[in-house]
Amino acid sequence: MVEPKNQPSDRDESLRDLDAAIASRAWDAEHEPDFMAALPTMLTRQELRMLAFLARHLRGSGPILDLGCFVGGSTLALAHGVLSSSRPDRMIHSFDLFELNEAVKHRFLYSKGLPLFPGEDGLELFSILTASAASIVRPYKGDVLETLPAGLQALSDPPALVFLDLCKSPGLTDMITRTVFPRLKPGAIIVQQDFIYEFTPWATYPFWVLKDRIDLLGHCDHHSVVFRVREPIPAADAERACLGSSGTARLIRSLEEVAQWLPFATQRRVLADAARLLERHPQAHDEWTLMTAARRDRGQHDRLAPWRVLIAGVGEDTGR
Repeated sequence: MVEPKNQPSDRDESLRDLDAAIASRAWDAEHEPDFMAALPTMLTRQELRMLAFLARHLRGSGPILDLGCFVGGSTLALAHGVLSSSRPDRMIHSFDLFELNEAVKHRFLYSKGLPLFPGEDGLELFSILTASAASIVRPYKGDVLETLPAGLQALSDPPALVFLDLCKSPGLTDMITRTVFPRLKPGAIIVQQDFIYEFTPWATYPFWVLKDRIDLLGHCDHHSVVFRVREPIPAADAERACLGSSGTARLIRSLEEVAQWLPFATQRRVLADAARLLERHPQAHDEWTLMTAARRDRGQHDRLAPWRVLIAGVGEDTGR
C-alpha cells in the first residue's frame, strides 16, 4: 500500500503534541522543585517552571542559548529540565556581563534572605549556583556584542532553544535578530522574556515583522512569550526585522497589533502602556531611560524622598 505523500511524520506529531502542551501552559501543572523558591533571579517562579518544562521536552539535538542569565537562575532551571530529559548531555551556553553592584545584590539576593556575597564578580556566584550542572553549562562573561558572535561561531549545531532576557535596548535587540535568528532551523523555540514589559517596547518588533516565519505558541502571565520558528529566516529577512531607521509610529503600530495576540487584558494593557510611554519619550533608547521617564511621569522622580522626610523639621521652632 502506498502511503500518502503528505502524511505527517512522527516528528511532526511530536511537535504538535509539544505545541499543544505549551499552549495549555502544561508547566503550571508540574511539580516545582524546592530550589526554585530560593534562586536569586529576576524571573517569576512560573517562568522558571516554563524553562524547565521546555528544556525537558525539547526536540532535536541542538544546544540551548541563555542570553541574559544574571547569576544563573534561568540556567539552573534549564539545566534541571535538561538533566531529566532524554538528552541529559545537551549543552547550555549562558551569556551575561556577570557584574554585581550593591543595589542589585540587595534587591535580588539579600531580599530573599540569602547570605552576604562579597565582591562584584557575578560569574563566581553563577559557578556556585550551577555547580551541579557544570558538565552541561558554559558561561560567557562580558559584553554580549562581543561574546555572542564568537560563541555562535563555535557552535557545531544550530540552537534548539533560545531564551532572550537582554533586549534592553534597540541596538541589542537588532544585534540578536541579525546574529541569532538566521541560525535557527524550523522547529527551534524562542522565548522572549521582555515581550510583555512596558520598558522594552522594541522587544516585540522582530516577532511582528517575522510573523509569517515565527509562530506564537504560548505565554506566561507576565513577561515571557514562547515562539517556534516555522520557516527558515534568511539574513535579509532578519535585517528587515531590525528596528534600524523604523520610526516611532511604526513601532507603536507593531505594539498595538502584537497586543491582540495575547489573551489576557492585563497583558494587552502592558503593551498599551509601552506604546504610550514610547509616544511620550521617543528618544529613550534603553530600559533604564524609559523606566526613569515613567517615574517622572508618575511623580516618582525623587527616589530619595523617603530619606528626606527623616530630617524634616531640623531647625524649626519646637514650641518651647
